[in-house]
Amino acid sequence: YKDSRQIDEIAELFERQILGAQHLIYAESQYFASRRIAEALCRRLSQPDPPEVLIVHPANADGWLEQQAMDHARAQLVRTLGEADPQGKFNLYVPYTGETPIYVHAKIMIVDDRMLRVGSANMNNRSMGLDSECDVFIDAARPGNGHAAATIRRIRHSLLAEHCGLAVEE
Repeated sequence: YKDSRQIDEIAELFERQILGAQHLIYAESQYFASRRIAEALCRRLSQPDPPEVLIVHPANADGWLEQQAMDHARAQLVRTLGEADPQGKFNLYVPYTGETPIYVHAKIMIVDDRMLRVGSANMNNRSMGLDSECDVFIDAARPGNGHAAATIRRIRHSLLAEHCGLAVEE
């Protein structure tokens, strides 16, 4: 804004967490339309031994205008990621209740069951630098946080179980 420098700590944090992932990135996001996030995923997926990437996302954006902007951008990013993913590690899923798609509004990311990120930032360009967003994260790899890893894994298992209609143990 005017002479103010751009603040893009949300985007920088997404990039660091994606590029640092070793085994798994699990995310739920209302929108998946950020070129910057897609570029970070492309870089990580094209490296040797990429992590599995699982994004849970609504079938369509809510509202006509959002569908025009977000759904088209998502389709382009998914095509690009498919080309940059020789090992087939990238997956985008839409949850359903019976035949009805569930509208995902969550903004959560789990990396390697050691880092949990929750906040208001979507994976779209507005959240990367235009809107005011607030994300918090817990990193079990930081000193004194090792105890959080088991809880982060339980949260991921709980979310997967909910979306798959399974018990957490399954």
